[in-house]
Amino acid sequence: RLSFNPNPTTKLELKLSTLMDNIPDKIYFKNLKSEFVLANKSCTRNFGLDKMEDCLGKTDFDFFELEHAQASWNDEQTIIKTGVPIIGKEELESWPDGRESWVSSTKMAWKNDKGEVIGTFGASRDITKIKMIEEQIQALMQTVPDRIYFKDKERRFVTINTAFEKIFKTSDLGQITGKREEDFFAPGYYEVSRLDDEKVIFTGKPIIGK
Repeated sequence: RLSFNPNPTTKLELKLSTLMDNIPDKIYFKNLKSEFVLANKSCTRNFGLDKMEDCLGKTDFDFFELEHAQASWNDEQTIIKTGVPIIGKEELESWPDGRESWVSSTKMAWKNDKGEVIGTFGASRDITKIKMIEEQIQALMQTVPDRIYFKDKERRFVTINTAFEKIFKTSDLGQITGKREEDFFAPGYYEVSRLDDEKVIFTGKPIIGK
């Protein structure tokens, strides 16, 4: 297994150090107490620190609000006990100054050469802008008067907006998702709609203003 040396001497260590220092994702290693034992520059800067040594021995409780720090600690302790990783979990980070940010986190058990768990390691990718766009799209879906819907390749409804909910006279998506137009509409309509959907799916070409 590779170990990261903050003062690289070999070519392999230099390559690993270059990767750790330049990748935008926040990469970190923690011991069994969930204390930081290693963090790359992106992670260090994210905490507002000048150098990695400033975060060593600290935990998320030293940087985040209690709710997020506790949830993160719980996840890491579960990984230590079970060895089961967490892949791509979306987390809302809350900071003492009132800021909020979103990350997609992957965490795994950190093991020594004997296969013994000695902590956790992980990577967190900032997805704040993506979440903001999702929120804006959701707001648009709820306010625009046009009827908007999404279907999968099998023509099953995935989601609809508020204007479309009025057609079905329900706001319970569970009654709509997974179903097709033929579950709701008369044959004269859904047969034409089915042909249009299949044409778009097969050709990739849109139908505009029909």
